Amino acid sequence: MPAVVCDGWAGCASARGNEQDGWFVERSEKVPRGSETSVDRVALPKGASATVFRLAPEGVICPPHTVPPILPRLDFDCSADCRATPKR
Repeated sequence: MPAVVCDGWAGCASARGNEQDGWFVERSEKVPRGSETSVDRVALPKGASATVFRLAPEGVICPPHTVPPILPRLDFDCSADCRATPKR
């Protein structure tokens, strides 16, 4: 699934879990396996949205905002092995 760090695309990630017990990263290029994550929806252009994993790499502090930004459209797809490949 696509992933975000703060309010920017961060490649792909896979995770296991649920809303009750929490979500934990299985694969990601940005955070280690076992890191906590969450499932979120982000706004895209033209009223579209995407479901993503929200990652929190160690040492990264996201700036606060009052209105969530509209992220640019995804220019990549996530493969089964959790790699971002450019869209054609």
